[in-house]
Amino acid sequence: MGRIMSYYSPKWLAFLGVLVSVVNSFGFPLWGLLYAKLLFIMMAPNSPTFEHDRGLYCGLFLLLCFFIGLCGFLQKYLFMYVGENLTFDVRNELYKGIIYKHLAWFDSKDRAPGILSNVLSEDIGALNGLTTEHLAILINAFLGLIIGVILAMLYTWQMGLVTLAMVPFVSLGGVMMSRLQWKQIKPGQRTEKIAEDDPYNKSNALLSDIIMNYRTVIGFGEKNVDYLLDKFDVLLDEPRKFGIKNAHVSGFYFGYSLAVRFSFVGCIFLIASIFI
Repeated sequence: MGRIMSYYSPKWLAFLGVLVSVVNSFGFPLWGLLYAKLLFIMMAPNSPTFEHDRGLYCGLFLLLCFFIGLCGFLQKYLFMYVGENLTFDVRNELYKGIIYKHLAWFDSKDRAPGILSNVLSEDIGALNGLTTEHLAILINAFLGLIIGVILAMLYTWQMGLVTLAMVPFVSLGGVMMSRLQWKQIKPGQRTEKIAEDDPYNKSNALLSDIIMNYRTVIGFGEKNVDYLLDKFDVLLDEPRKFGIKNAHVSGFYFGYSLAVRFSFVGCIFLIASIFI
């Protein structure tokens, strides 16, 4: 991680993005606070200060929306800017390393042109989300949770404890979705499931070899072409099965994440009504 961070340029923009993420983490706890205040104001329309309080908190809501939008824009812009510089520098370094390799280095099937081009085009692009931007998301999540818990405890510690007890269920949904998004595998299973990291590695390698040596392929006759096409179909069958399996798993994860989120909100309102 530290070596990857050294490729960020300019570095001050990366630190500024982290600072904006820290400020942005106050957004949603404040949103919840203003929403609760406005909700209780709207429940008492006969109050003598109803119009004043309603206008005040509606105006604060608009200011908060502007604040969240501005911080979110700056956070994405800064990390995308330094992220593109990161991928540009890493691609250049990797390309230089590949160019100066001995010819025998390319004889391995794991270093076929299709696999190497896939690393240059896709795998390096994933560094954008795995470095500083990933850190910013963690900062937003943890600081937002801490600030929200503090605000809840200050106003009513009973609701704060109930909300805190339900946080692990919501967090589990977020962890499941993040692991699915980044296709993370447990350390002990990385070797056994290496094909699942990129199921198109073998098919990309065969396709690149066919395109690069198409004269030789055609020169061996139609039977050779049919054999290679059949082999290519077989190599695509494994990614197809993996995609179908992944679709069922991702559907379950996504369903659980949404269900636990709305269940969390419903339970909070139900328990709050009982306390009130």
